[in-house]
Amino acid sequence: MENGVERFTGKADVYGKFRPTYPAALYNWLYTEKGMSKNSTIADIGAGTGLFTTPLVARGSTVYAIEPNADMQAKASFTFADCANYTAIDAPAENTGLPDASLDLVTVAQAFHWFDADAFRAECQRILKPGGLVLLTWNLRDLNSPLAKATEDVKDLHCPDYKGRGGGHTARDPEKFAAFFRNGVYETHVFDNPMVYDHDSYIGMNLSTSYAPKASDANYDAYIAALENVFTMYAVDGKLEMPTAAHVFIGKV
Repeated sequence: MENGVERFTGKADVYGKFRPTYPAALYNWLYTEKGMSKNSTIADIGAGTGLFTTPLVARGSTVYAIEPNADMQAKASFTFADCANYTAIDAPAENTGLPDASLDLVTVAQAFHWFDADAFRAECQRILKPGGLVLLTWNLRDLNSPLAKATEDVKDLHCPDYKGRGGGHTARDPEKFAAFFRNGVYETHVFDNPMVYDHDSYIGMNLSTSYAPKASDANYDAYIAALENVFTMYAVDGKLEMPTAAHVFIGKV
């Protein structure tokens, strides 16, 4: 892993507050078309603050949230403190510590690009029941949008560690999925998930990423100023709408 664990240290609050959630249609599909129910056992791996986890817990499934970053896990554990069907596990994706053949589904939201894909695939094969599924998903901006392009330009200029689209480049490379899923077979689904931001949520979203500068960094002020300029340029009545969709890849491993 490209040290993805510690890159989010100190960002749990802004991540939990401003990162986009996932559309209800995705969960409805998962529980109607893919056979999930309150009797299902699911591991959400790289669970972060629990953005993808929350609707799984709400539907009554037994959910294990695998997250090695202490700040992220603490934020999630506070959120789910009263949920008997939620269990937090401090472990990496490649070595979850879960029992063999114990899961109906593994989910990974906005995190697969941090994993060692081969080791993670082997771990999924170990912990999934026969016929169990792996779901990988990313919220991806429509890069044809002028707002998305302007935001990308700011990141290219002010974020030296930015490699493009928050891992979304992975979601645009079918060869990676052909190598990961069994016999290269998987389904692809896209669920619209437009994001509407006010000033604070637009800035907060762009501070929540792994590559965004922290307040102590020399490029922080310039980054914020550039984002402010984008907001001023594109906002209508104090709001921005970013065309976004949740891209889902699901199959056996």
